[in-house]
Amino acid sequence: PWTSKFNVNCATPIPMGSRVFISTGYDDKGCALIDFAAKEPRVLWESKAMRSNMTGPVLWNEVLYGFDKSLFKALDLQGKTLWKERGMGNGAFRLCLDGRVALLTEEGELVIAKASPEGFDELSRRRLFEGGKCWTSPVIAGGLIFCRHSGGTLVCLDHRPSLKR
Repeated sequence: PWTSKFNVNCATPIPMGSRVFISTGYDDKGCALIDFAAKEPRVLWESKAMRSNMTGPVLWNEVLYGFDKSLFKALDLQGKTLWKERGMGNGAFRLCLDGRVALLTEEGELVIAKASPEGFDELSRRRLFEGGKCWTSPVIAGGLIFCRHSGGTLVCLDHRPSLKR
C-alpha cells in the first residue's frame, strides 16, 4: 500500500534483516521503517523526515543518508534527523565503500563529503556543469568518477591515488 497519488516510488527500499526502510518524495509521502518478522508486516515508524524523489537513500554504519526533497540529510534508525545540508537541490549521490559521499548537486557541482552522523563534513567541491539539471547519480569505478547532466555531457574525473615508487 506504500504509494503516492502518482503511483511512483523511485527510491530503492533498504532491507535490514527483517526490517525494510522505504521512502518517496512524490505527494510528500515520506518514509517508514517496516518490520516483516511477524506474519503481517508492522510499521515501526513513519515520518516526512526523508522524502526521496529520485536517488534513494543508503544505509552506512546504522545511519540513513539521502535526500529529503532538496535537503541532504542523515537519519538514525528511529527516524530522527541527525543533520541536514541545504544547497544541493534535487541532486544525486553515491556512497563510496570508504564512507565518503560523491554528491552531484542539481546545478552541477560535484561534492565529496564524509558520511558521518555528527554532521555534513564537506571535503571538496568542484563545478562540473553549467546549465541543465543533474539528477543522475555519479558512477564510481576503479577510482574514476563519472558524472552526467541532462544535456547528455559526461565528465570523468580521476580520483585514484598517485603511484609512489
